[in-house]
Amino acid sequence: MASATPSSLASSKEKNNGAKLRRLLVDGGTKVFRDIFDSYHPPARLAADLNANYLILDDLFHRRILNRHQWDTLFPLGGVPVDSNSFDITLLFLLLTNICGLTCPSSGWHAMPPSSDTSLEANLARLKYFRNALCHIT
Repeated sequence: MASATPSSLASSKEKNNGAKLRRLLVDGGTKVFRDIFDSYHPPARLAADLNANYLILDDLFHRRILNRHQWDTLFPLGGVPVDSNSFDITLLFLLLTNICGLTCPSSGWHAMPPSSDTSLEANLARLKYFRNALCHIT
């Protein structure tokens, strides 16, 4: 008699813990990125700050680093005020690394920094690294 194969949809402690960790990294990480971003570009000045960085952002858009949806989020049409609460974690990281004057960690923005580097920038890169590792698993 053949034993039944467990369903890939079945719940397990490991799957539940993985889902909690992903949620913590995405939701918590987004809040951390937004709080840091807002400290550099406060909501009351956000539209003016984005306009002041227009050339940098336009270059990112033309190099296809920023996509159309992200561009429209930064520069909404129809007089809708821009709000960092509408920025997702990817856009926030892109803005933090391009218009906030942060120094790139020695390992770069897209790699795991050495454990000895506890700078703000290294911690941002670390958070991005773990988020991508968990959320882009094939």
